Amino acid sequence: MPSFYQGGKFERNLEKLKRKRIARQNVLTSSVAKRTKNPLSGRSMEVGRKIKESRISAGLTQLKLAGIVGTSQEAIAKIEAGRHNLTLRNLEKITKALNKNLLIELK
Repeated sequence: MPSFYQGGKFERNLEKLKRKRIARQNVLTSSVAKRTKNPLSGRSMEVGRKIKESRISAGLTQLKLAGIVGTSQEAIAKIEAGRHNLTLRNLEKITKALNKNLLIELK
């Protein structure tokens, strides 16, 4: 019989691995909880929704808006979904491209 079966060594190692796995899960769970508690996440989703509505009403695609703003289509998609940190410079470019003043509309 292999040596790791003797004297409960296998069970101790298995228990140690279980504790490590649980600790990693707790770290991941707490980091997800911190991300969801971000007070600005609701605001960025609201800004993204307004940008999307304005873009569609202006008859622009994400790709055309990205070309006007000077960014990628993926960045525009993330902004509209509220998953991208929108800089004031890009917000200004987007509002100029859409001929809107989104800051006044959000109040």
